[in-house]
Amino acid sequence: MYVSDYWKQFGVIEFKWHYLNAFVYGSIGLLSLITNSMVLFYILRIKKKTNRTNGIIFLINLAIADIFKVMINLPMTAISSFYGKWIFEQKGIFEISI
Repeated sequence: MYVSDYWKQFGVIEFKWHYLNAFVYGSIGLLSLITNSMVLFYILRIKKKTNRTNGIIFLINLAIADIFKVMINLPMTAISSFYGKWIFEQKGIFEISI
């Protein structure tokens, strides 16, 4: 993999920063799962008696898409942060992003 000379002037990042990065990603992922699940619960259960307008359907789609993104992308990033490098190779990037 080609790395520009500009980035080679910086030293190697200490592992404590990788662990902190993984913790932040995990916290954001957990918070996102909880809040999006609450949005879906509220819309699908409590708002059942009202009409489903385009805005409500859009919010449902947004919450579902965000939940799937969190379930796929954030664990991969957090796990790679623990190892200090991307461990899923180039193949994993393209298969999941398509």
